[in-house]
Amino acid sequence: MVYEQLQGHDVTQSFIEHIDSQRRQNSSTLTLTPWTLTQRAGLKYAASQVVDRLAERFDITNFNRIKPGIAEATRAVMRRVPDHVLVRNRTDSDVQLLLHLTEKAGIPVEEVGDVLGPYRAVTIIRSLS
Repeated sequence: MVYEQLQGHDVTQSFIEHIDSQRRQNSSTLTLTPWTLTQRAGLKYAASQVVDRLAERFDITNFNRIKPGIAEATRAVMRRVPDHVLVRNRTDSDVQLLLHLTEKAGIPVEEVGDVLGPYRAVTIIRSLS
């Protein structure tokens, strides 16, 4: 969609060019290494342990109520009825949108540190029963 009256203020193309130049610079200096099977298994185990511990702590039998990860936790706050929101660290720049949304909605947030294992945020959805 183009707003003709705002075209003089549009920075879309310069923004895209800046991001693309950064990507090009980094692509030559970064080496991507896929996880090994051992790393993959370790992360999977750590993630399932977190979900199991949270299910026990909050007496959850339906694991679909547990939304781990910043994106899932944020989406759950926007689209569902959260019961609990947990973050590893409130000062993490990547959870600031989640914290803003919870503040606006009056949802308390608990900072829990390493309890979240590989995750930096988890939202627990309120039970409908």
